[in-house]
Amino acid sequence: TRNYSYTTLTPEAENSHLRAFMVTIEPHLAHKPVAYKHEGEEFIFVIRGELEFTLGSKVTTLRQGESTHFNSDVPHKLKNLSSEPTRCLVVLYTI
Repeated sequence: TRNYSYTTLTPEAENSHLRAFMVTIEPHLAHKPVAYKHEGEEFIFVIRGELEFTLGSKVTTLRQGESTHFNSDVPHKLKNLSSEPTRCLVVLYTI
């Protein structure tokens, strides 16, 4: 998509419960325009940039070096707040 790109860091784990991705979100854009959810857990670590993280109705800001861990069956979405691309390590554990 034009808003973000991702690289699979665990290509051999396509059918596994645990998968990792490097996600890059373009400046001032959302990862996806709507919240999404899936079974399992998710961990996000901001490598570079500033991220608006929405989990349900709670909105928080994550900056470089900060992380969050959450139940991913709660609707969630990401938005880049900075004027540079934001890079995140995203780890998914699915059931």
